[in-house]
Order: sequence, then structure tokens, then C-alpha cells
Amino acid sequence: MSYLEACGIIFNAGCGLIAIYALSLIVIIPAAEAVSMCRWYSAIGHQYPHAALSKSRLSVWWSCFKFGGREFAALSNRYGRWAGIGKWRVYEGDYQ
Repeated sequence: MSYLEACGIIFNAGCGLIAIYALSLIVIIPAAEAVSMCRWYSAIGHQYPHAALSKSRLSVWWSCFKFGGREFAALSNRYGRWAGIGKWRVYEGDYQ
């Protein structure tokens, strides 16, 4: 293997790793965040049936999905708080 072939392989591998990293930041992580938000909304609807969303899960996922990631630190309402993937909770109480 010549020097130029080795450099080409290393360069292509580096470009591939950069592309995978960029893809994960732009698509994969926001998709996981949208799934987490859907689970949070479902838990709110389970605990507070009057606050349940009338949309399908796919519609809720699509409304939560943002290319490039979210533009906020947390979501909060009177039923619960969502702060990240797996970092959400539904408040206890009797809200109407």
C-alpha cells in the first residue's frame, strides 16, 4: 500500500465519521427527543384524561421533531415538565 492510498483511506474514514456525527446531531438526537416528548404527553394524557391530546402519536411526534435540535432548555406546563431525553415528570395533583 502506498503512502497516497493510506492517506486517502484515512481521509475518507475521517470524512465518514464527521458525516455520521453531523447526521446524529441533525436527525438522530432530535428524533429521540421527539419520542421522549411523545412519551411525556402520553403520560400526561394517562394521568389527566381531560388533558389528553386528540392527535395521533405520529402527529405529536412530527410536531415535536425539529431538524437540528431543540431551541429551548425545557418544556413545562401545569401537568408536568420535560427537560430532555428521559428527564421528564408528570406532576401529582388534581388539575382540571
